[in-house]
Amino acid sequence: MEFSNLETHEIVEELQKVLDERVKKVQLVSEKEYKLRLEKNNIVIAPPEALYLTKRPYPAKRPDNFSMYARKRLSGKRVKKITQNNFDRVITIHFEDGYKLIAELFGEGNLILLDKANLTRKALEYQEWRDRKIKKKEEYRYPQPRGKDPFKMNEEGFVEQTKNERALKALKKLLNMGEKYLKEICQATEIQEQEKLNEEKSKKLFKELKELLKKQRKPGIQTEPVIFPLKSVEEEFEEKESFNAAVDDYRAKEKKSRKKQTKEKKLSKLQHRLKQQKNARKKFKEQIKQYKEKGNWIYNHLNELKQVFMQEDFNKKIDGLKIKRKGKKLVLEE
Repeated sequence: MEFSNLETHEIVEELQKVLDERVKKVQLVSEKEYKLRLEKNNIVIAPPEALYLTKRPYPAKRPDNFSMYARKRLSGKRVKKITQNNFDRVITIHFEDGYKLIAELFGEGNLILLDKANLTRKALEYQEWRDRKIKKKEEYRYPQPRGKDPFKMNEEGFVEQTKNERALKALKKLLNMGEKYLKEICQATEIQEQEKLNEEKSKKLFKELKELLKKQRKPGIQTEPVIFPLKSVEEEFEEKESFNAAVDDYRAKEKKSRKKQTKEKKLSKLQHRLKQQKNARKKFKEQIKQYKEKGNWIYNHLNELKQVFMQEDFNKKIDGLKIKRKGKKLVLEE
């Protein structure tokens, strides 16, 4: 799973309850997955998939360079603010001494620790693009936002940028807030996803967008974590106490499923290897039997074979088999 921009917004809203808690430890719990242990809560950070509160006691693994460095810099410090950058899939956790921990939840994902001067001190991945770079001791710049912030959009701008376009395609291009929620908007307005928009239909979509953003939250799991039940999704909805709880439960099941799949994959490989070994054993047994028969035949006709070599009489037959010489070998043919 990966968060949409709207789900990132919801997670950040719910995370406000951890403000003023001190960091106890930064732990590695699996590959590219970390746990920020606070006084009362634990935050899992797993870029690019998710960042959320967990109630599960994920055991810590041997620390890597990032977790050791972050632990040294953040332990004992209070969380002062948690923000989403420009409605993008980027979450920043601000600490009391000016340090920031940034989770980039898109692409391959990244986790970056900044000092109070906004310089990169440590990152999972050091990268460089045309418009920005993540390099040690260099200033961090947020990525350009991917899509508009729907909370800040006005009707005029929305209509101008969506009319004369296909409904779902226009919404995806403009908002980047999660296809499942955009489909919900189309269904609520009874506008077909591939329908071409005019001004009236664009206004209708805008009105429904604003209604969706104001909709009372009722988080749960419906195939995957959702902020509220979706009419456009047929699967049954399972309500959870918060969106964080929905993500926590979903990822726990996903991890269990992955673990099971990994075991089944290993078992399948072992079974395939065992089958190959059994076939090889059977083949070797047949070869052993053939070589024994050949060896016994040679032993029983050793004197006759010696005479053939000495006399170079290759027209002679032994047991009805004609002897032919090929280089230094004798070949028997019927």
